[in-house]
Amino acid sequence: MNLYYYRAKHGPEEYCEDFIQAENRTHAVQQILHKGGNPVVVRESAGRQSHRGSSGQEKVNGKVHGNADGKVKAKGKVSSKELVLFARQLSDLVGAGVDVLTALNLIRRQIKEGIFKQAVGQICRSVDNGVALSEALASDVCAFPGFYRHMVRAGEVSGTLDVVLALLAEHVEKEQRIRQKIWASLAYPLFILMVGIGTLAVLLIYVIPQMTLVFEDLGQEMPVITRLVVGFSRFCLRFGWGIGVFLLLAGVGLRHWFGCEQKCRQLHAWVLRVAYVRDFIRIIEFSRFTRTLAILIRAGVSVSLAFGYAVAGVRNRYLQAQLAAAATQVNSGQSLVAALSKESLLPPYALSMIAVGEQTGHLAQALARIAAVLERQQDHITSALVSLVGPGVLVIIISLVGVVIVAMLLPVFNMNILM
Repeated sequence: MNLYYYRAKHGPEEYCEDFIQAENRTHAVQQILHKGGNPVVVRESAGRQSHRGSSGQEKVNGKVHGNADGKVKAKGKVSSKELVLFARQLSDLVGAGVDVLTALNLIRRQIKEGIFKQAVGQICRSVDNGVALSEALASDVCAFPGFYRHMVRAGEVSGTLDVVLALLAEHVEKEQRIRQKIWASLAYPLFILMVGIGTLAVLLIYVIPQMTLVFEDLGQEMPVITRLVVGFSRFCLRFGWGIGVFLLLAGVGLRHWFGCEQKCRQLHAWVLRVAYVRDFIRIIEFSRFTRTLAILIRAGVSVSLAFGYAVAGVRNRYLQAQLAAAATQVNSGQSLVAALSKESLLPPYALSMIAVGEQTGHLAQALARIAAVLERQQDHITSALVSLVGPGVLVIIISLVGVVIVAMLLPVFNMNILM
């Protein structure tokens, strides 16, 4: 049995510092949680003299710096850059022995005014009232992503919050680089698309109606393609607002309909039946799943607990349900490779690497290698798709504009021929 020093929060203004005997840090955290405390610092100690006072406990008044009224009205979304910065700074401070509440206040003072600063202020108030950090991150101001909160919760339970936050920052930073790379590749196609849509709108709304009046005044018979384009132009002018309202209502209705867990799972299951799309989605989801599982196991979280938190980070509801079934088997005592083999979730080479990792005691390294392989496949597919988007969008826009222009020029050519 090892001796661990811990600092835990028991109420809005009460901290408790003490020592506890446990087999490992995870066991120590579980004992603290069982006592009703919210562990802030848990580390192995060689003695009691450096931390504990004469009574064995210490009460500390924590201060929270927020708005005067304690309320925040704004609401928004935390950016990837803010997620990385928050995790990095909190990891460094907690790793240096600073308690979570003080670390949050220090971070808050460095943030510029805005929604994120208000969110961190509300998190400070929640932690000061005895709420766990992972629960406080679900702020009403700008809730942190579920994956982020699950990782923090795993760090709290295992007593390795600083380690998990550092690994989490690396993970979020990597996903941010991938998104920036994709958006940079899509910038030109999106620009071409916007210019093309604007050109078509001007042609359909202004140019075609003017030329149609000229053809009708001259009594010129229009070709079939011209009549079709003119009819579409008139339809857009007459019912364009109705189409916009219909699309808006349809979007709201579909979002509400798929907001139901069952309907969302049905949609995700249907998407997984589409060829090529199925393989791409599985690569994305399982690369995130194996990477998260590797991070948590590397941080000292037990396999069964890490598996559950990793499953919560999967976004496809159908795959999440399958992994949840595998998690139940892992909790019942089965090996990780046996549970994943029954559901046929990962490719054979991945299952072989997991089996070797379990046998050799290097499961985290095996999962990290699997995640790296899947991420490389994801990068190759993404690069290929993005490289095709630009020429594809250009061809479609040029074709549509060309059809409209040719449709308007045909009557002019006919007039010249008749003359």
